[in-house]
Order: sequence, then C-alpha cells, then structure tokens
Amino acid sequence: MAAAKSAAARGSPWAIATRRASTPAFHYPPGRDAVDSVTVTRGDLDRLKPDEFLNDNLIDFALKLFLKDAAQSPLRDSACFGDLDRDVYAFSSQFYTKMQEQRLTRLDGASQMHALVSRWTRDVDVFAKRLLLVPICEDLHWSLAVVCHPGELLDHAGARRGRDDATRPCLVVLDSLRMHNASAIEKRIRLWLQEEWRVRKPEKPPLVLTRQLQLKIVAPSVPAQTNSCDCGVFLLRYAQEFLSRAAGDAPTIRVTERDVATKFTDHAVGAWFGSGDIARMRVELKALAQTLADQAML
Repeated sequence: MAAAKSAAARGSPWAIATRRASTPAFHYPPGRDAVDSVTVTRGDLDRLKPDEFLNDNLIDFALKLFLKDAAQSPLRDSACFGDLDRDVYAFSSQFYTKMQEQRLTRLDGASQMHALVSRWTRDVDVFAKRLLLVPICEDLHWSLAVVCHPGELLDHAGARRGRDDATRPCLVVLDSLRMHNASAIEKRIRLWLQEEWRVRKPEKPPLVLTRQLQLKIVAPSVPAQTNSCDCGVFLLRYAQEFLSRAAGDAPTIRVTERDVATKFTDHAVGAWFGSGDIARMRVELKALAQTLADQAML
C-alpha cells in the first residue's frame, strides 16, 4: 500500500513538473573540460518567458556568454570584445550573496567575510582588471555594481587629481528600481577589496580605504523598469552597454574624475536603451538558450 502511494506521488503532475524543472538543459561553457561551468535547467529556461524573474543560473550564464563567446555574445561586434578577458572580471551571482552571510559588527568580520568568498579570486588578480562586475540579488531584485580601476586604489589619495580627464576608481551602482542600499554595497565591497589586497599582495603596502573617499559611489540616472520582473534583464543590459563603452583600448567612457563628479551625465546613460530593447533581449536570450539546450541533446 505504501509503495503504491509512493509510486502515485512520483507520478503526480506536481512531481513530474518538479523533476522536469530540475533536469539540466545544458552546461555553459559546454564540454567536459570546461572550467567553472554553469548548469542551466529546464526550469531556468521557463524563466526566460515574459513576466518571469531571472535567477542566478541565468545571470551567470549570460555574463559568461557576454565575455567569452565570440560567436554568440551581443558584444562580439564591439571593438572592445577582444580585450574583455584582459579588462573585465565578472563575479558569480553567489559572490555578494555569500558575503552577506557574514555580519560586519565583529572585529574580524571583514576577514571572515573575505574567507567565505576567497575561492572566487584564487586564480585571478582583480587589481589587474579595469572593471569588476558584481551582480547583486537582494529582496527579489537584481542590480549591478561595477568596481572601476581597482588597481589604482592604492595610488589614489581620495582628493581630486586636478584634471578632469584623469582616471578615477569608483563603484558604479546600476539599479533599475533604485531599491538597493548603495552604501551597504559599497561597505562590503570596500572591506573585501582591502582584505583581498592584504591576502593576495602581502609584500605590498597595506590598502586602507575610507568610506566615500578612494572608492566613491556613483549612481547615474539609468533606464528604469516599469514592472516587477525584468530587473535581471536590466542587469544584463547595463553590463552590455557599460562594457561596450568602458572596456577595450579606445573606450568612450574612461571613468574619469569628471565622469565620477557628474555621474556620467556626459554619456547620456538614461538613453542607452528602452523598454523595447529589454523585451527583445529577453526573447533573444531565450532563443539562444533553447538552441544550446537543443544542441546538448544531440
């Protein structure tokens, strides 16, 4: 009797739907030897339909595709594409979430927080990158934080360098609902940067960062969402648009003293894209993901 009930439960519509949702659709990058591959499930594919919320697997998959895939990245035709691997590092969507597990009220809070996420930078020198992308998911909402010029933090005393065109380290926060606490994000990233420098570069002078001095928060006026489900697509579009302008050997956005002081007003950030572009991006990403899923079945 119990066995019959168990078999019936396994065959129920709910159980079948649950198994389908957790079934891997494809791995990206594909291949047995792929490093740090993301598994996208059948349930993840359903989240690419209109009015659905993108999850961490989809954000991680898309950012990897943007930076690495010469055939399918929306940045593939951009002049910056060949330099993305040199200039940019995109963290997993779990990076900031994991940092939030550690309370910072303890004296050793920063070092403990760093220890929780140290594996993500074991094989990369983040201070050699021009841009660090940090996806943030909090309260069922996605935003994107971008650390600009992290390698210049030690040399930057915090005051203006006197020239508008001098490059300037900063933390750019791109939030389609202006919902996340930018100061809290800055605090965790700033403390993590200090610890990362201490652990990875013990032979160097210590990196001591003061709030809103060396790593100033910049929250430009960005295209905003008008619903409750597209924040993940907005995050990806922000990444695409910012990288196309700020990476490579001839960037139109160099992230300078003037850019930071004016919150990028010279670059018309609020006009970078519209709601129609977001709808098309979702459709295109869904079609691409479905193609990868179909290829994985061959």
